[in-house]
Amino acid sequence: MLAADAGERSDALVWLATADEWARSVEDWCVTTTGADGHEPPYYMRINDDTDPDDGADLALANGGPTLDERAVVDAGFLELVRLGIRPADDPIIRNSVSVVDETIRRDTPNGPAWYRYTGDGYGEQADGSPWRSSGQGRLWPLLTGERGEYELRRGTDSGELTPGPSCRRWPPSPTRDGCSPSRSGTARNPPSTTGCSARAPVRRRRCRGRWPSTSAWPTPSTLANRSRRPPSSPSGSGPNGTGPR
Repeated sequence: MLAADAGERSDALVWLATADEWARSVEDWCVTTTGADGHEPPYYMRINDDTDPDDGADLALANGGPTLDERAVVDAGFLELVRLGIRPADDPIIRNSVSVVDETIRRDTPNGPAWYRYTGDGYGEQADGSPWRSSGQGRLWPLLTGERGEYELRRGTDSGELTPGPSCRRWPPSPTRDGCSPSRSGTARNPPSTTGCSARAPVRRRRCRGRWPSTSAWPTPSTLANRSRRPPSSPSGSGPNGTGPR
């Protein structure tokens, strides 16, 4: 940890205590136990704009997306908890959330399974393949297949279409003219622009932002030096990426 490496032991303890509390509380903030759209709870939702993941609040999606019950908007961002070692791959809520993701935003293609970013995503080319203009049609993202492959490695999957080796070798699709792998993939009839580079895609946001603090609210060594060393009781704010594509 940076603070510890810099010799700032007191600051490091505050950061670690905060991380521990967030790890203990993530289900309270980001898991719905009531569900929506027929999904079997409990499972991780993408964004909780208030502090209650079970209240079914309306969530207006950016990029021309619809307004949905926030419990109905799912993505696979929770897999980061497994990658970082915060939750085990066989955690019951993680496994059920994977099932909800697969029944909602997974599509089987000639190159194997692929996933949309999230329910109702409007970031992508138009239905006819023309460029995105503030709204569009969400597309499959090859990088999400790689993220799923990391999860399957942790889970120990060694057979079937989600076996990490074969599934990852099928993706990403052929590079674009500028040598980049496309961030999104379209259908054969309506492909995304062949000049799109993954570096031009928007930075993926951290999901379930209802209780994650904005970067301006994060404590820094300088501010910590002037206040109590007690870690915050719970995050608040719109999240590390409170604006931009949802």
